[in-house]
Amino acid sequence: MLQPSLRINRQVAGEGVTFRNNLVQCAVRSLWFILVAQTVLFPIAIADDRLSFQRRIITLQPTSGTAIMFDVETAITDAQQRHGLMNRTTLAPMTGMIFIFEQTAHRYFWMKNTPLSLDILFFDENGNLEKVVPEATPNKDDIIASGSAVKYVLEIGAGEAQRLKIVPGTKLLLPIE
Repeated sequence: MLQPSLRINRQVAGEGVTFRNNLVQCAVRSLWFILVAQTVLFPIAIADDRLSFQRRIITLQPTSGTAIMFDVETAITDAQQRHGLMNRTTLAPMTGMIFIFEQTAHRYFWMKNTPLSLDILFFDENGNLEKVVPEATPNKDDIIASGSAVKYVLEIGAGEAQRLKIVPGTKLLLPIE
């Protein structure tokens, strides 16, 4: 009588091991599925900090004085424009980022997750500087409006517009290629 009960215990123990193995396999498959789904369905959330921006030299021509050149990164895609200069802690003099939009429209910016102060310059479709917002406050959710329809927005280090005498009427030389 003792042997049949031992056989039953061994079978139950074997099924318990199988159950645990199946549970581990299910957990591993679930984690793999989550990883793949996140990568495929939500690539922007993963890649935001790895966005690459093309660099180019742009020229501003003040109403009086010599031309001013900036080495800028270009934000052309929606993802690039959403990210902008967020999370940057330094910005060298005479550098910045230019946002190039397909359509001329009123534009709205903010400084969320941007720990450095910026001057924000709004240009119309002909490259005329319409508005300068000096020394935008870092890490603020306040809306910064262009005030008129613009096609280009240039972000440069805080105080550079004043230092270089960049004022409305300054011309962004086009085309920007």
